[in-house]
Amino acid sequence: MEAPSHALSTHAGPASPDTSHESRQRRRRSHRHRHGTSGTAERERSTRHPADQGTSQGRHRRARSIVHSRPAAGEMIAMVAVASAIALGGGGTTNPLTETILQPLLAVLAGLPLILPRLRIGLSAPPRSTWILAFLVLIVPILQLIPLPPSLWQALPGRAAESASLALVHAGHAWMPWSMAPARTFISLLAMVGPVLVLLLAAGLDQAGRTWLCITIAAMGLVSIVLGVLQLSHADGFSWSLYPYYNNGKLDGFQANHNAQADVLGIALMAFAVGCTALHQSTSRPMLVWILAATGLTVAALALFLTGSRTGIALMPLPMLVSAAILLPTAHGIILRAKRRIIIGLGAAGLVLTGVGSLALARLPAIKAVFDRFNDLENTRAEIWTDTWHALGTVWPIGGGIGSFPVLFNAAERLEVVSPIQAGRAHNDWLEWALEAGLPGIFVLVLVLGLIGLLAWQAMRITAVSPRAFMKRHRASRQGTGNSLVARAQTLFACGTLLVLGAHALDDFPVRAMALACLAAVAVGLLTPPRLSAPETLSSPRH
Repeated sequence: MEAPSHALSTHAGPASPDTSHESRQRRRRSHRHRHGTSGTAERERSTRHPADQGTSQGRHRRARSIVHSRPAAGEMIAMVAVASAIALGGGGTTNPLTETILQPLLAVLAGLPLILPRLRIGLSAPPRSTWILAFLVLIVPILQLIPLPPSLWQALPGRAAESASLALVHAGHAWMPWSMAPARTFISLLAMVGPVLVLLLAAGLDQAGRTWLCITIAAMGLVSIVLGVLQLSHADGFSWSLYPYYNNGKLDGFQANHNAQADVLGIALMAFAVGCTALHQSTSRPMLVWILAATGLTVAALALFLTGSRTGIALMPLPMLVSAAILLPTAHGIILRAKRRIIIGLGAAGLVLTGVGSLALARLPAIKAVFDRFNDLENTRAEIWTDTWHALGTVWPIGGGIGSFPVLFNAAERLEVVSPIQAGRAHNDWLEWALEAGLPGIFVLVLVLGLIGLLAWQAMRITAVSPRAFMKRHRASRQGTGNSLVARAQTLFACGTLLVLGAHALDDFPVRAMALACLAAVAVGLLTPPRLSAPETLSSPRH
Protein backbone atom coordinates (compact mmCIF):
# COMPACT_ATOMS: atom_id res chain seq x y z
CA MET A 1 0.00 0.00 0.00
CA GLU A 2 1.28 3.45 -0.82
CA ALA A 3 2.03 5.88 1.96
CA PRO A 4 -0.35 8.82 2.40
CA SER A 5 0.57 11.99 0.62
CA HIS A 6 1.21 13.90 3.85
CA ALA A 7 3.70 11.19 4.95
CA LEU A 8 5.63 11.59 1.74
CA SER A 9 5.88 15.31 2.20
CA THR A 10 7.07 14.92 5.80
CA HIS A 11 9.77 12.25 5.47
CA ALA A 12 10.96 12.56 1.92
CA GLY A 13 11.99 16.18 2.08
CA PRO A 14 10.84 18.83 -0.35
CA ALA A 15 8.52 17.33 -2.98
CA SER A 16 9.46 17.53 -6.60
CA PRO A 17 6.92 18.90 -9.08
CA ASP A 18 6.15 15.35 -10.29
CA THR A 19 5.70 14.10 -6.72
CA SER A 20 3.44 17.04 -5.87
CA HIS A 21 1.33 16.34 -8.97
CA GLU A 22 1.01 12.66 -8.04
CA SER A 23 -0.09 13.65 -4.53
CA ARG A 24 -2.83 15.88 -5.90
CA GLN A 25 -4.00 13.07 -8.18
CA ARG A 26 -4.16 10.64 -5.25
CA ARG A 27 -6.15 13.16 -3.18
CA ARG A 28 -8.63 13.62 -6.05
CA ARG A 29 -9.07 9.86 -6.40
CA SER A 30 -9.56 9.52 -2.64
CA HIS A 31 -12.18 12.31 -2.68
CA ARG A 32 -14.09 10.67 -5.53
CA HIS A 33 -13.95 7.31 -3.79
CA ARG A 34 -15.41 8.78 -0.58
CA HIS A 35 -18.31 10.30 -2.51
CA GLY A 36 -19.10 7.04 -4.29
CA THR A 37 -18.63 8.25 -7.85
CA SER A 38 -16.01 9.25 -10.35
CA GLY A 39 -15.58 12.15 -12.68
CA THR A 40 -16.20 9.83 -15.61
CA ALA A 41 -19.44 8.59 -14.06
CA GLU A 42 -20.52 12.19 -13.43
CA ARG A 43 -19.91 13.06 -17.06
CA GLU A 44 -21.76 9.95 -18.20
CA ARG A 45 -24.81 10.83 -16.09
CA SER A 46 -24.82 14.43 -17.29
CA THR A 47 -24.72 13.37 -20.94
CA ARG A 48 -26.99 10.34 -20.80
CA HIS A 49 -28.83 9.80 -24.04
CA PRO A 50 -32.57 10.59 -24.12
CA ALA A 51 -33.20 6.96 -24.99
CA ASP A 52 -32.55 6.25 -21.32
CA GLN A 53 -36.03 7.58 -20.57
CA GLY A 54 -37.21 3.98 -20.41
CA THR A 55 -35.37 3.55 -17.12
CA SER A 56 -36.04 5.10 -13.75
CA GLN A 57 -32.75 6.99 -13.74
CA GLY A 58 -33.18 8.39 -17.25
CA ARG A 59 -36.77 9.37 -16.61
CA HIS A 60 -35.93 11.62 -13.64
CA ARG A 61 -32.43 12.84 -14.35
CA ARG A 62 -33.35 16.48 -15.02
CA ALA A 63 -36.24 16.95 -12.62
CA ARG A 64 -36.23 20.25 -10.76
CA SER A 65 -37.23 20.83 -7.17
CA ILE A 66 -40.33 22.99 -6.74
CA VAL A 67 -39.07 24.31 -3.41
CA HIS A 68 -36.05 26.03 -4.93
CA SER A 69 -37.59 27.16 -8.21
CA ARG A 70 -40.50 29.14 -9.58
CA PRO A 71 -42.80 28.05 -12.37
CA ALA A 72 -41.54 28.95 -15.84
CA ALA A 73 -43.71 30.99 -18.17
CA GLY A 74 -45.04 27.95 -20.02
CA GLU A 75 -45.78 26.18 -16.74
CA MET A 76 -47.72 29.18 -15.48
CA ILE A 77 -49.86 29.10 -18.64
CA ALA A 78 -50.72 25.47 -17.96
CA MET A 79 -51.49 26.30 -14.31
CA VAL A 80 -53.79 29.18 -15.28
CA ALA A 81 -55.54 26.95 -17.82
CA VAL A 82 -56.26 24.25 -15.21
CA ALA A 83 -57.31 26.77 -12.56
CA SER A 84 -59.65 28.44 -15.04
CA ALA A 85 -61.13 25.08 -16.02
CA ILE A 86 -61.93 24.25 -12.39
CA ALA A 87 -63.38 27.71 -11.68
CA LEU A 88 -65.41 28.17 -14.88
CA GLY A 89 -66.04 24.64 -16.15
CA GLY A 90 -68.63 23.47 -13.65
CA GLY A 91 -71.83 25.01 -15.00
CA GLY A 92 -72.91 22.17 -17.23
CA THR A 93 -75.82 22.24 -19.65
CA THR A 94 -78.09 24.25 -17.33
CA ASN A 95 -75.48 26.98 -16.78
CA PRO A 96 -73.57 27.38 -20.06
CA LEU A 97 -72.32 30.97 -19.61
CA THR A 98 -69.10 30.22 -17.72
CA GLU A 99 -68.15 27.41 -20.10
CA THR A 100 -68.78 29.78 -23.01
CA ILE A 101 -66.13 32.05 -21.45
CA LEU A 102 -63.80 29.15 -20.68
CA GLN A 103 -63.62 27.73 -24.20
CA PRO A 104 -62.03 30.77 -25.92
CA LEU A 105 -59.90 31.41 -22.83
CA LEU A 106 -58.31 27.96 -23.09
CA ALA A 107 -57.75 28.47 -26.82
CA VAL A 108 -55.96 31.77 -26.16
CA LEU A 109 -53.81 30.29 -23.39
CA ALA A 110 -52.80 27.33 -25.56
CA GLY A 111 -52.02 29.61 -28.49
CA LEU A 112 -49.88 32.14 -26.63
CA PRO A 113 -46.72 29.94 -26.55
CA LEU A 114 -47.01 29.53 -30.32
CA ILE A 115 -47.05 33.31 -30.82
CA LEU A 116 -44.62 34.49 -28.13
CA PRO A 117 -41.40 32.43 -27.93
CA ARG A 118 -40.61 33.55 -24.38
CA LEU A 119 -43.82 31.88 -23.18
CA ARG A 120 -42.55 28.52 -24.45
CA ILE A 121 -40.07 28.25 -21.57
CA GLY A 122 -41.04 25.19 -19.56
CA LEU A 123 -43.11 23.67 -22.37
CA SER A 124 -41.98 21.12 -24.91
CA ALA A 125 -43.64 19.42 -27.86
CA PRO A 126 -46.19 16.87 -26.55
CA PRO A 127 -45.39 13.21 -27.28
CA ARG A 128 -46.95 11.58 -30.30
CA SER A 129 -49.33 9.53 -28.15
CA THR A 130 -51.14 12.67 -27.00
CA TRP A 131 -51.69 13.80 -30.58
CA ILE A 132 -53.18 10.39 -31.35
CA LEU A 133 -55.48 10.70 -28.34
CA ALA A 134 -56.50 14.22 -29.39
CA PHE A 135 -57.38 12.94 -32.86
CA LEU A 136 -59.42 10.02 -31.48
CA VAL A 137 -61.34 12.24 -29.06
CA LEU A 138 -62.39 14.74 -31.72
CA ILE A 139 -62.89 12.49 -34.74
CA VAL A 140 -66.35 11.16 -33.79
CA PRO A 141 -68.19 14.52 -33.47
CA ILE A 142 -66.36 15.85 -36.54
CA LEU A 143 -67.52 12.92 -38.67
CA GLN A 144 -71.04 13.25 -37.29
CA LEU A 145 -71.26 16.83 -38.61
CA ILE A 146 -70.33 16.03 -42.22
CA PRO A 147 -73.42 16.40 -44.50
CA LEU A 148 -74.48 13.19 -46.21
CA PRO A 149 -76.53 12.73 -49.41
CA PRO A 150 -80.20 11.72 -48.95
CA SER A 151 -79.53 8.17 -50.11
CA LEU A 152 -77.16 7.71 -47.16
CA TRP A 153 -78.69 9.56 -44.22
CA GLN A 154 -82.24 8.34 -44.94
CA ALA A 155 -80.98 4.75 -44.77
CA LEU A 156 -79.60 5.26 -41.24
CA PRO A 157 -81.60 3.72 -38.37
CA GLY A 158 -84.02 6.04 -36.58
CA ARG A 159 -84.30 8.57 -39.41
CA ALA A 160 -87.73 7.60 -40.82
CA ALA A 161 -89.64 10.28 -38.89
CA GLU A 162 -87.13 12.95 -39.84
CA SER A 163 -87.27 11.93 -43.51
CA ALA A 164 -91.08 12.01 -43.53
CA SER A 165 -91.15 15.44 -41.87
CA LEU A 166 -88.76 16.92 -44.42
CA ALA A 167 -90.77 15.39 -47.25
CA LEU A 168 -93.88 17.27 -46.04
CA VAL A 169 -92.09 20.58 -46.63
CA HIS A 170 -90.55 19.40 -49.89
CA ALA A 171 -87.04 19.17 -48.39
CA GLY A 172 -86.63 15.44 -48.58
CA HIS A 173 -83.64 15.76 -50.93
CA ALA A 174 -81.63 17.92 -48.51
CA TRP A 175 -78.20 16.76 -47.36
CA MET A 176 -78.19 16.03 -43.64
CA PRO A 177 -75.39 15.04 -41.22
CA TRP A 178 -74.97 11.75 -39.40
CA SER A 179 -76.01 13.45 -36.13
CA MET A 180 -79.74 13.77 -35.43
CA ALA A 181 -79.02 16.89 -33.34
CA PRO A 182 -76.22 18.68 -35.25
CA ALA A 183 -76.40 21.89 -33.20
CA ARG A 184 -75.90 19.95 -29.98
CA THR A 185 -73.10 17.93 -31.59
CA PHE A 186 -71.30 21.11 -32.64
CA ILE A 187 -71.60 22.55 -29.13
CA SER A 188 -70.23 19.28 -27.72
CA LEU A 189 -67.31 19.43 -30.16
CA LEU A 190 -66.40 22.92 -28.96
CA ALA A 191 -66.56 21.71 -25.35
CA MET A 192 -64.25 18.76 -26.17
CA VAL A 193 -61.56 21.00 -27.69
CA GLY A 194 -60.78 22.59 -24.30
CA PRO A 195 -59.76 19.36 -22.52
CA VAL A 196 -57.70 18.36 -25.58
CA LEU A 197 -55.73 21.62 -25.29
CA VAL A 198 -55.19 21.00 -21.57
CA LEU A 199 -53.94 17.49 -22.42
CA LEU A 200 -51.33 18.89 -24.81
CA LEU A 201 -50.20 21.49 -22.27
CA ALA A 202 -49.88 18.98 -19.42
CA ALA A 203 -48.00 16.44 -21.55
CA GLY A 204 -45.43 19.09 -22.53
CA LEU A 205 -44.34 19.79 -18.93
CA ASP A 206 -41.34 18.36 -17.13
CA GLN A 207 -41.61 16.69 -13.73
CA ALA A 208 -41.46 19.92 -11.70
CA GLY A 209 -44.00 21.57 -13.99
CA ARG A 210 -46.37 18.66 -13.48
CA THR A 211 -45.94 19.00 -9.73
CA TRP A 212 -46.89 22.68 -10.01
CA LEU A 213 -49.98 21.55 -11.90
CA CYS A 214 -50.92 19.21 -9.04
CA ILE A 215 -50.37 22.02 -6.54
CA THR A 216 -52.69 24.21 -8.61
CA ILE A 217 -55.41 21.55 -8.48
CA ALA A 218 -54.99 21.18 -4.72
CA ALA A 219 -55.11 24.97 -4.22
CA MET A 220 -58.27 25.28 -6.31
CA GLY A 221 -59.79 22.46 -4.26
CA LEU A 222 -59.07 24.43 -1.08
CA VAL A 223 -60.58 27.60 -2.54
CA SER A 224 -63.68 25.64 -3.56
CA ILE A 225 -64.02 24.38 0.02
CA VAL A 226 -63.92 27.97 1.34
CA LEU A 227 -66.53 28.97 -1.24
CA GLY A 228 -68.61 25.95 -0.30
CA VAL A 229 -68.54 26.89 3.39
CA LEU A 230 -69.90 30.32 2.44
CA GLN A 231 -72.61 28.59 0.41
CA LEU A 232 -73.63 26.48 3.40
CA SER A 233 -73.63 29.44 5.80
CA HIS A 234 -75.39 31.89 3.41
CA ALA A 235 -73.10 34.58 4.79
CA ASP A 236 -74.46 38.12 4.41
CA GLY A 237 -77.64 36.69 2.91
CA PHE A 238 -75.99 35.60 -0.36
CA SER A 239 -76.16 32.15 -1.91
CA TRP A 240 -72.48 32.46 -2.97
CA SER A 241 -73.16 30.23 -5.97
CA LEU A 242 -71.73 31.07 -9.39
CA TYR A 243 -74.83 29.79 -11.15
CA PRO A 244 -78.57 30.52 -11.12
CA TYR A 245 -79.30 26.76 -10.95
CA TYR A 246 -77.49 25.04 -8.10
CA ASN A 247 -77.95 22.54 -5.25
CA ASN A 248 -79.11 24.52 -2.23
CA GLY A 249 -77.81 23.34 1.14
CA LYS A 250 -74.82 21.47 -0.28
CA LEU A 251 -71.13 22.29 -0.60
CA ASP A 252 -70.89 22.90 -4.35
CA GLY A 253 -67.86 25.19 -4.61
CA PHE A 254 -67.24 26.10 -8.25
CA GLN A 255 -69.57 23.36 -9.52
CA ALA A 256 -73.29 23.56 -10.17
CA ASN A 257 -73.58 19.82 -9.47
CA HIS A 258 -72.67 18.45 -6.04
CA ASN A 259 -71.62 15.15 -7.63
CA ALA A 260 -69.02 16.99 -9.72
CA GLN A 261 -67.78 18.83 -6.62
CA ALA A 262 -67.26 15.51 -4.84
CA ASP A 263 -65.05 14.36 -7.71
CA VAL A 264 -63.13 17.65 -7.72
CA LEU A 265 -62.39 17.32 -4.01
CA GLY A 266 -61.30 13.69 -4.34
CA ILE A 267 -58.93 14.60 -7.18
CA ALA A 268 -57.67 17.65 -5.27
CA LEU A 269 -56.90 15.40 -2.29
CA MET A 270 -54.69 13.15 -4.42
CA ALA A 271 -53.04 16.22 -5.98
CA PHE A 272 -52.36 17.52 -2.47
CA ALA A 273 -50.58 14.26 -1.66
CA VAL A 274 -48.33 14.80 -4.70
CA GLY A 275 -47.46 18.29 -3.42
CA CYS A 276 -46.65 16.91 0.04
CA THR A 277 -44.37 14.30 -1.54
CA ALA A 278 -42.49 17.01 -3.45
CA LEU A 279 -42.18 19.04 -0.25
CA HIS A 280 -40.93 16.01 1.67
CA GLN A 281 -37.82 15.61 -0.48
CA SER A 282 -36.70 19.17 0.28
CA THR A 283 -37.37 19.41 4.01
CA SER A 284 -35.44 18.22 7.04
CA ARG A 285 -38.65 17.76 9.06
CA PRO A 286 -40.68 15.01 7.39
CA MET A 287 -43.03 14.76 10.37
CA LEU A 288 -44.34 18.26 9.60
CA VAL A 289 -45.15 17.12 6.08
CA TRP A 290 -47.14 14.22 7.46
CA ILE A 291 -49.02 16.50 9.85
CA LEU A 292 -49.84 18.76 6.91
CA ALA A 293 -50.96 15.76 4.85
CA ALA A 294 -53.15 14.40 7.64
CA THR A 295 -54.78 17.81 8.10
CA GLY A 296 -55.47 18.14 4.40
CA LEU A 297 -56.91 14.63 4.21
CA THR A 298 -59.25 15.32 7.12
CA VAL A 299 -60.48 18.65 5.73
CA ALA A 300 -61.01 17.23 2.23
CA ALA A 301 -62.87 14.17 3.56
CA LEU A 302 -65.21 16.34 5.63
CA ALA A 303 -65.81 18.72 2.73
CA LEU A 304 -66.48 15.82 0.36
CA PHE A 305 -69.03 14.47 2.81
CA LEU A 306 -70.76 17.87 2.95
CA THR A 307 -71.31 17.80 -0.81
CA GLY A 308 -74.10 15.31 -0.12
CA SER A 309 -73.16 13.21 -3.15
CA ARG A 310 -74.02 9.64 -2.22
CA THR A 311 -71.90 8.14 -5.00
CA GLY A 312 -69.08 10.56 -4.23
CA ILE A 313 -69.16 9.56 -0.55
CA ALA A 314 -69.26 5.87 -1.47
CA LEU A 315 -66.18 6.36 -3.67
CA MET A 316 -64.36 8.45 -1.04
CA PRO A 317 -62.15 5.53 0.14
CA LEU A 318 -60.59 5.34 -3.35
CA PRO A 319 -58.91 8.80 -3.38
CA MET A 320 -58.02 8.39 0.30
CA LEU A 321 -56.31 5.05 -0.36
CA VAL A 322 -54.48 6.47 -3.38
CA SER A 323 -53.33 9.44 -1.29
CA ALA A 324 -52.08 7.09 1.42
CA ALA A 325 -50.23 5.03 -1.21
CA ILE A 326 -48.63 8.22 -2.56
CA LEU A 327 -47.42 9.25 0.89
CA LEU A 328 -46.41 5.81 2.17
CA PRO A 329 -42.77 5.79 0.94
CA THR A 330 -42.19 9.18 2.58
CA ALA A 331 -43.01 7.61 5.96
CA HIS A 332 -40.34 4.93 5.63
CA GLY A 333 -37.79 6.78 7.72
CA ILE A 334 -40.35 7.88 10.31
CA ILE A 335 -41.60 4.32 10.78
CA LEU A 336 -38.06 2.99 11.17
CA ARG A 337 -37.25 5.56 13.85
CA ALA A 338 -40.52 5.30 15.74
CA LYS A 339 -41.27 2.61 18.26
CA ARG A 340 -44.03 0.14 17.52
CA ARG A 341 -45.94 1.08 20.68
CA ILE A 342 -45.96 4.75 19.68
CA ILE A 343 -47.33 3.92 16.23
CA ILE A 344 -50.05 1.66 17.66
CA GLY A 345 -50.95 4.30 20.24
CA LEU A 346 -51.24 7.06 17.67
CA GLY A 347 -53.36 4.83 15.44
CA ALA A 348 -55.72 3.96 18.30
CA ALA A 349 -55.98 7.61 19.34
CA GLY A 350 -56.77 8.57 15.76
CA LEU A 351 -59.57 6.00 15.55
CA VAL A 352 -61.06 7.17 18.86
CA LEU A 353 -60.93 10.82 17.83
CA THR A 354 -62.48 9.95 14.48
CA GLY A 355 -65.35 8.12 16.16
CA VAL A 356 -65.98 10.88 18.70
CA GLY A 357 -65.74 13.55 16.04
CA SER A 358 -68.18 11.69 13.79
CA LEU A 359 -70.73 11.43 16.58
CA ALA A 360 -70.37 15.14 17.35
CA LEU A 361 -70.59 16.21 13.71
CA ALA A 362 -73.65 14.02 13.14
CA ARG A 363 -75.62 16.46 15.27
CA LEU A 364 -74.93 19.37 12.90
CA PRO A 365 -77.84 20.15 10.52
CA ALA A 366 -75.66 19.98 7.38
CA ILE A 367 -74.25 16.58 8.36
CA LYS A 368 -77.67 15.29 9.40
CA ALA A 369 -79.09 16.26 6.00
CA VAL A 370 -76.44 14.12 4.29
CA PHE A 371 -77.26 11.11 6.48
CA ASP A 372 -80.95 11.59 5.69
CA ARG A 373 -80.16 11.23 1.96
CA PHE A 374 -78.84 7.73 2.63
CA ASN A 375 -82.09 6.87 4.38
CA ASP A 376 -83.92 7.56 1.12
CA LEU A 377 -82.27 5.40 -1.53
CA GLU A 378 -85.22 5.48 -3.92
CA ASN A 379 -83.66 6.30 -7.28
CA THR A 380 -85.16 7.00 -10.69
CA ARG A 381 -81.88 6.31 -12.49
CA ALA A 382 -82.76 2.67 -13.08
CA GLU A 383 -85.83 3.85 -15.01
CA ILE A 384 -83.68 6.27 -17.00
CA TRP A 385 -81.24 3.49 -17.88
CA THR A 386 -84.10 1.27 -19.07
CA ASP A 387 -85.44 3.94 -21.43
CA THR A 388 -81.92 4.85 -22.57
CA TRP A 389 -81.30 1.23 -23.50
CA HIS A 390 -84.53 1.23 -25.50
CA ALA A 391 -83.48 4.45 -27.27
CA LEU A 392 -80.12 2.85 -28.05
CA GLY A 393 -81.89 0.09 -29.95
CA THR A 394 -83.65 2.60 -32.22
CA VAL A 395 -80.39 4.10 -33.53
CA TRP A 396 -78.05 1.12 -33.28
CA PRO A 397 -75.38 0.63 -34.61
CA ILE A 398 -74.79 4.21 -35.85
CA GLY A 399 -75.82 6.29 -32.83
CA GLY A 400 -77.72 9.54 -32.77
CA GLY A 401 -74.88 12.05 -32.46
CA ILE A 402 -72.89 13.47 -29.54
CA GLY A 403 -75.22 15.59 -27.41
CA SER A 404 -78.40 14.08 -28.84
CA PHE A 405 -79.47 12.30 -25.63
CA PRO A 406 -82.43 14.59 -24.77
CA VAL A 407 -83.84 14.27 -28.30
CA LEU A 408 -83.56 10.48 -28.37
CA PHE A 409 -84.61 9.93 -24.76
CA ASN A 410 -87.78 12.03 -24.96
CA ALA A 411 -88.95 9.96 -27.93
CA ALA A 412 -88.26 6.65 -26.14
CA GLU A 413 -89.38 7.46 -22.57
CA ARG A 414 -92.25 5.32 -21.33
CA LEU A 415 -95.44 7.18 -20.46
CA GLU A 416 -95.77 5.49 -17.06
CA VAL A 417 -92.48 6.97 -15.84
CA VAL A 418 -92.81 10.47 -17.34
CA SER A 419 -92.34 13.15 -14.69
CA PRO A 420 -92.24 16.97 -14.65
CA ILE A 421 -88.45 16.77 -14.29
CA GLN A 422 -86.85 16.11 -17.65
CA ALA A 423 -83.81 13.81 -17.77
CA GLY A 424 -81.01 15.77 -19.36
CA ARG A 425 -78.47 12.94 -19.04
CA ALA A 426 -78.50 9.16 -18.89
CA HIS A 427 -76.70 9.22 -15.50
CA ASN A 428 -74.32 6.67 -16.96
CA ASP A 429 -71.65 8.17 -19.17
CA TRP A 430 -70.70 4.84 -20.69
CA LEU A 431 -74.28 4.09 -21.72
CA GLU A 432 -74.86 7.62 -22.98
CA TRP A 433 -71.73 7.46 -25.14
CA ALA A 434 -72.96 4.21 -26.70
CA LEU A 435 -76.33 5.86 -27.45
CA GLU A 436 -74.81 8.96 -29.01
CA ALA A 437 -71.74 7.53 -30.75
CA GLY A 438 -72.95 4.04 -31.63
CA LEU A 439 -70.64 1.21 -32.62
CA PRO A 440 -68.06 3.52 -34.27
CA GLY A 441 -67.83 5.51 -31.03
CA ILE A 442 -67.43 2.35 -28.96
CA PHE A 443 -64.58 1.27 -31.25
CA VAL A 444 -62.89 4.67 -30.79
CA LEU A 445 -63.45 4.47 -27.03
CA VAL A 446 -61.74 1.07 -26.89
CA LEU A 447 -58.75 2.53 -28.76
CA VAL A 448 -58.57 5.50 -26.36
CA LEU A 449 -58.80 3.30 -23.27
CA GLY A 450 -56.23 0.90 -24.70
CA LEU A 451 -53.73 3.70 -25.37
CA ILE A 452 -54.29 5.21 -21.92
CA GLY A 453 -53.86 1.77 -20.37
CA LEU A 454 -50.58 1.31 -22.23
CA LEU A 455 -49.32 4.69 -21.00
CA ALA A 456 -50.35 3.83 -17.44
CA TRP A 457 -48.62 0.44 -17.56
CA GLN A 458 -45.40 1.99 -18.87
CA ALA A 459 -45.49 4.76 -16.24
CA MET A 460 -46.14 2.30 -13.38
CA ARG A 461 -43.37 0.00 -14.58
CA ILE A 462 -40.86 2.84 -14.75
CA THR A 463 -41.77 4.52 -11.46
CA ALA A 464 -42.23 1.30 -9.41
CA VAL A 465 -45.72 2.15 -8.18
CA SER A 466 -45.79 -0.73 -5.67
CA PRO A 467 -44.34 0.55 -2.35
CA ARG A 468 -42.40 -2.72 -1.88
CA ALA A 469 -40.99 -2.54 -5.40
CA PHE A 470 -40.14 1.12 -4.92
CA MET A 471 -38.24 0.60 -1.68
CA LYS A 472 -36.48 -2.48 -3.07
CA ARG A 473 -35.34 -0.60 -6.17
CA HIS A 474 -33.99 2.34 -4.23
CA ARG A 475 -32.25 0.30 -1.59
CA ALA A 476 -30.31 -1.21 -4.46
CA SER A 477 -29.73 2.18 -6.13
CA ARG A 478 -29.68 5.30 -3.95
CA GLN A 479 -29.54 7.75 -6.86
CA GLY A 480 -32.48 10.02 -7.66
CA THR A 481 -34.79 8.69 -4.92
CA GLY A 482 -36.44 12.08 -4.34
CA ASN A 483 -37.23 12.59 -8.01
CA SER A 484 -38.47 9.01 -8.30
CA LEU A 485 -40.79 9.59 -5.33
CA VAL A 486 -42.40 12.53 -7.10
CA ALA A 487 -42.70 10.66 -10.41
CA ARG A 488 -44.32 7.74 -8.60
CA ALA A 489 -46.72 10.12 -6.85
CA GLN A 490 -47.71 11.72 -10.16
CA THR A 491 -48.36 8.32 -11.72
CA LEU A 492 -50.57 7.25 -8.81
CA PHE A 493 -52.41 10.58 -8.94
CA ALA A 494 -53.11 10.13 -12.65
CA CYS A 495 -54.33 6.56 -12.26
CA GLY A 496 -56.42 7.44 -9.21
CA THR A 497 -58.07 10.37 -11.01
CA LEU A 498 -59.04 8.23 -13.99
CA LEU A 499 -60.35 5.47 -11.71
CA VAL A 500 -62.50 7.90 -9.71
CA LEU A 501 -64.02 9.44 -12.83
CA GLY A 502 -64.49 6.09 -14.54
CA ALA A 503 -66.24 4.59 -11.52
CA HIS A 504 -68.46 7.62 -10.99
CA ALA A 505 -69.39 7.55 -14.69
CA LEU A 506 -71.31 4.33 -14.00
CA ASP A 507 -73.82 6.34 -11.97
CA ASP A 508 -73.44 9.90 -13.26
CA PHE A 509 -71.88 12.02 -16.01
CA PRO A 510 -68.64 13.49 -14.62
CA VAL A 511 -66.68 14.13 -17.83
CA ARG A 512 -69.65 15.98 -19.36
CA ALA A 513 -68.54 18.88 -17.14
CA MET A 514 -65.56 20.73 -18.63
CA ALA A 515 -63.90 21.04 -15.23
CA LEU A 516 -63.71 17.28 -14.73
CA ALA A 517 -62.95 16.63 -18.40
CA CYS A 518 -59.92 18.93 -18.08
CA LEU A 519 -58.81 17.15 -14.89
CA ALA A 520 -59.07 13.84 -16.73
CA ALA A 521 -56.94 15.37 -19.50
CA VAL A 522 -54.32 16.41 -16.92
CA ALA A 523 -54.26 12.86 -15.57
CA VAL A 524 -53.67 11.40 -19.02
CA GLY A 525 -50.97 14.01 -19.71
CA LEU A 526 -49.15 13.01 -16.52
CA LEU A 527 -48.96 9.41 -17.70
CA THR A 528 -46.78 10.38 -20.66
CA PRO A 529 -42.97 10.52 -20.22
CA PRO A 530 -42.00 14.00 -18.95
CA ARG A 531 -39.70 16.29 -20.88
CA LEU A 532 -36.05 15.33 -20.38
CA SER A 533 -34.24 17.71 -22.72
CA ALA A 534 -34.14 21.40 -23.46
CA PRO A 535 -37.51 23.09 -24.04
CA GLU A 536 -38.93 22.67 -27.52
CA THR A 537 -41.79 24.35 -29.30
CA LEU A 538 -45.31 23.03 -29.43
CA SER A 539 -45.32 22.84 -33.19
CA SER A 540 -44.16 19.26 -33.70
CA PRO A 541 -44.74 16.10 -31.65
CA ARG A 542 -41.85 14.24 -30.09
CA HIS A 543 -41.61 10.48 -30.20
